[in-house]
Amino acid sequence: MVHLKLVTACQTAWEEAVKILLLQNPLCFWPSLFWGMELIVNQITPDHQDQSCMVQGYDSLISLGAGHEARLDLPDIGASLKYGPWCGVYLAGKVSRHSVPLWSGGER
Repeated sequence: MVHLKLVTACQTAWEEAVKILLLQNPLCFWPSLFWGMELIVNQITPDHQDQSCMVQGYDSLISLGAGHEARLDLPDIGASLKYGPWCGVYLAGKVSRHSVPLWSGGER
């Protein structure tokens, strides 16, 4: 995990919630540290900041596929990073603007 204090806080909150809610319905909860997940297939991602995550949280971005030469643009810091197959990045997505423009070659 990237943000150990956040993981510990989530775990503590989850344990307390389970103590209370186990009495009602123990099967209605899925224990996860993740807020949400999106799968984007062969699409450009326009410049944006994430709206639904916490400021303290990180997005775990993973580029999959084969044979493509995608880039991850971070305009706030003037960076354009190689974002090829099997590349992973942790990003404070609510704070940092980011995008994946049109790429050349392969599936992404």
